[in-house]
Amino acid sequence: MPSDNSEKVLPEHIDEAEERIERDRVLEIVSTLPKQSQLVLYAILDVMNSTANKNQKLETGEVYEKYKELCIQSAAQTPLTQRRVSDLIGELDMLGLINAKVISKGRYGRTREIYISIPDDLLEKIKNKLQEELL
Repeated sequence: MPSDNSEKVLPEHIDEAEERIERDRVLEIVSTLPKQSQLVLYAILDVMNSTANKNQKLETGEVYEKYKELCIQSAAQTPLTQRRVSDLIGELDMLGLINAKVISKGRYGRTREIYISIPDDLLEKIKNKLQEELL
């Protein structure tokens, strides 16, 4: 960790500042998301936590099932359709919170493979924050 008493700006200071900015950006994005988008993100984080491998891919169907459970738990939100949840997943992808890649399964349709893009040191903080706000 760089010394705060330096007279010069060192590369370490820049690196630390960039990391702080990125963490703050992610927290700001999550806190300003609409409630339904927050529920979808929380569902993704919850399913990821319940799997043994945190880097494992998720599919839209798994996330939608968890999302419906969370809507019932919160009692304040009516579940959206799977199509709309898929759109929200795409929006979370555009915001850089997740990576969602569309995969064709031939005659069995299409799905999205979902991976978390949030830095590991923020995952638990974000999940706890969403849990407090939503449930």
